[in-house]
Amino acid sequence: MVTGARSEYYILRPVMSAIRASRRLRLQTVVTGSHLLPEHGCTVDEIAADGFAIDGRVDMVLAGDSLKAMAKSMGVGIIGLADALDSLRPDVVLLLGDRYEMLSAAVAAAYSGMVVAHIHGGDSPRGGFDEYSRHAITKMGHIHFAATERSARRIRQMGEDPERVFVVGSPAIDALLRDAPTPRRRLERAYRLPRGEPFILVVQHPVSTSPASAAREIGMTLDALAPLGMPMVGVFPNVDPGGERMRKRLLARASRLDMRLFANVPHEDYLGLMGACAALVGNSSSGIIEGPTLRVPVVNIGDRQAGRERAENVIDVRGDKASITRAVLRATDPAFKGRLSNLKNPYGDGHASERIVKVLEGIDLGGALLRKRFHDL
Repeated sequence: MVTGARSEYYILRPVMSAIRASRRLRLQTVVTGSHLLPEHGCTVDEIAADGFAIDGRVDMVLAGDSLKAMAKSMGVGIIGLADALDSLRPDVVLLLGDRYEMLSAAVAAAYSGMVVAHIHGGDSPRGGFDEYSRHAITKMGHIHFAATERSARRIRQMGEDPERVFVVGSPAIDALLRDAPTPRRRLERAYRLPRGEPFILVVQHPVSTSPASAAREIGMTLDALAPLGMPMVGVFPNVDPGGERMRKRLLARASRLDMRLFANVPHEDYLGLMGACAALVGNSSSGIIEGPTLRVPVVNIGDRQAGRERAENVIDVRGDKASITRAVLRATDPAFKGRLSNLKNPYGDGHASERIVKVLEGIDLGGALLRKRFHDL
């Protein structure tokens, strides 16, 4: 198991727990990416606090807020992850999602002759380099755990063996249903929120293919939210190109807004904040994947999540101030939230981890698994 970012670890955590509980599987964990960065909360400590042994650490994120820095970080990651995996010699390398750290891990594993299993392949957010990475990982993968039937169909359309594509749902829903959200009263104390008042949760990341626009994009969001006069909790963006520019703009503006900023929020707190907020504003996948189960109104800004399946809790808007303001006013209208009581989440039922473990326990790891060919539909 390789994990490189806080958001993806929280989704992987129930899978890791299920593997650890299995009598037929043994868990090894390699930690890389922003987990090892103090400015992003050094979240490797949370993994250890959850009781998981850290079997390998790979520093790969180079300083810089540019596309070149990301490309060079991937190269460093491939080298470091190849060494870590060679030392551990796992039978299967399990990866989740579409971040560049996972692409580095897929290259290191596949070109070391190891079986790659991929969770959340076939999604199509169409925002930034994630679209590149996700499908590249699929083509290097040997076992595919799709969150939805539509995603599974895309994997099969890419020529992957239909017998190795499994629709399991998203482990994010497992985590949501098993991790008790922090109660509102405790959140109010920890995040300095006015008692009983509505607040906005702001989680916006850069679109990695256009990092030069990152500061302007978050600035536009803050301009749209400022006149509403509502308290806000903001979470720093990820380490993609443009993320540092977003961080600086948030820090510069937070003191002039009623906003509390945090580099990292523990998962139970984040679930609690999502469930308690008047609306989640930004472009995080959490609003689209976990949001329907929490019945949280989501204002999804721009194209970062454009191709994802979504439920009726999501209001999609362009990145201009007027559109964002109108969408937030609509999302925070009690009548809108009232219509979300019977939402069906397209991302599963909370049993993805069990299905993944069942497949891994029974998979034939013979040489045929590594021989890939294009399967015509």
